[in-house]
Amino acid sequence: MTSSHLRNDGKLLPFTPLERTSCESKDEKTSLDRRPLLRLVEEEEEVRHDRIQEARARIARRFYDQDEVRREITKALLGFFGTGEDEEIPG
Repeated sequence: MTSSHLRNDGKLLPFTPLERTSCESKDEKTSLDRRPLLRLVEEEEEVRHDRIQEARARIARRFYDQDEVRREITKALLGFFGTGEDEEIPG
């Protein structure tokens, strides 16, 4: 409540139709002000989705790298020990 709503003797003045209109437009303005908030929420969801996708990609690369390492170790062991067919294991 502002001083414009008070009379000189401290009693409240009645609202005028103009003030009611300004209150309604204020409510409309509030609903319009929610749009940026919704946009922020949507952007936050996009960022979260992107981070999840990046994490999944990192995990997939790790598993791929582990498989690649296993293949290289297997190749090295087979190269060192041979395939086991008609070859003796050096001892």
